Amino acid sequence: VLAYLQEHPTHRLFGEWLIPHTLKDYVDTAWRKFYIFDVVEDGRHLSYDEYKPLLDEFDLDYIVPMKEIVNPTQETLYALLEQND
Repeated sequence: VLAYLQEHPTHRLFGEWLIPHTLKDYVDTAWRKFYIFDVVEDGRHLSYDEYKPLLDEFDLDYIVPMKEIVNPTQETLYALLEQND
């Protein structure tokens, strides 16, 4: 992460540490890592297609989007919840 931020000092990385808690069904190698879910540069959220190659270059872990949706209805979002396993 430090090398990435030195190369891209205007970027802000948002993510979460995955640690064992209520959900226990991840593979053992997934635990205790920082997973990036958003990258912001100068107040603008970079798209996944923009930040993926940058994170890959530094071998950083990130969450791959399940689906890209634009202006979803509430019903569309509820249906996606049912697919989230």
